[in-house]
Formats: sequence, structure tokens, C-alpha cells
Amino acid sequence: MSGKISTELRVRLAVKPLPKTLIRAQVAGELIAAFGGTDREVEIAQEGISKQLVTRIIIYGTQPATDHYQERAVYSVDHTDGSDTVSVEDADDRSMIERVDEGLGEAVRRTVARFTRKGLKPVVRYIFPDHIANDPQRFASALGELGLIEMPLLDASPDYDIVDVLTLKPGKDRGQSIQFSRGRRR
Repeated sequence: MSGKISTELRVRLAVKPLPKTLIRAQVAGELIAAFGGTDREVEIAQEGISKQLVTRIIIYGTQPATDHYQERAVYSVDHTDGSDTVSVEDADDRSMIERVDEGLGEAVRRTVARFTRKGLKPVVRYIFPDHIANDPQRFASALGELGLIEMPLLDASPDYDIVDVLTLKPGKDRGQSIQFSRGRRR
């Protein structure tokens, strides 16, 4: 031993190519779970994204006594974009959201904190691609496959103007995005 301290850092991060459908299904599930969605809502999102039955997931923030929303997060995927895999770091304890884009992880944390601070209840809706939504047989089949019933989209709270405040497309997978919208009292 020479008595010298090594200043060399050795970081062992494994970068691994993963299928986009797997990454997107994981991100969708983590997003719903972060907002307080149920295990079943997480499963539906993951199955819907992985089978390419769902192209958007909307998480509304509602006051418990109403069906009008004050805030929302919309997760969208483009199932037709480019390559089949994305390389992400695999050797750490971060969520898939953070591994895909750290800024996205921070935006989710801040939005969840705002939902909690305002006492908003998450209400999840799943949006099907046009070729399924516009075909009654395919639509019924997709609903059945996911164990869903048709649910209406929610309206904004009448005393709030909803403003889109941030849209993020993760750098590692530009075929997905999350848009955050916030209500401003009139």
C-alpha cells in the first residue's frame, strides 16, 4: 500500500436496450401509482399500453365531492414511431420514469405534491386509438379485453380555467409525452 488515496471513481451502470412497449407500460403504471391510482388501474394501463390498445391515459384531479377536474396529467404514446428499443440504465433503484428522463420524474413529483396539497382525488380514463374507438366491434372487444366499461371524459370545474403548463417528451423516447394542466380560479 502506497498511502495514496485513489481519486478515480468507478461507476458501474449497465445500459440495457429494452422494448419500448415495456418501458411505456412501466411508465404508465408508475404514473398512475404515483398519483394514488389503484392497483387495477395500474394493471389496465400497463396491459393497454403493452397491447397497443391505449394511446392516452388521463389522470384527472377532482375534488372528492364532484366529477369536475381542477388539474390533469395526460400520458400519450405513439405506437408507430421508429425503433423498437430504448437504452436505459438498469443498475440503479430509480423508477422507469426517472430512467427515461429525470426532469419528467421531477415534474411528476411536483404535480403529485400539488394534487395532495389541494386534496384532489385521481380519476383515471383510458383513450383508445381512432381505429379502435371508431369501430364499435373493436371498441367493445378492447373494453372487454381490459375489463373496462365505457366511461365519459370529465369536464373542467366550472369556476376554473384549465391551462396547459408543461409538456415533456423524454429524450430517450420521443414517442411518449406527458402534458400537465392546471386550473386557475376565474
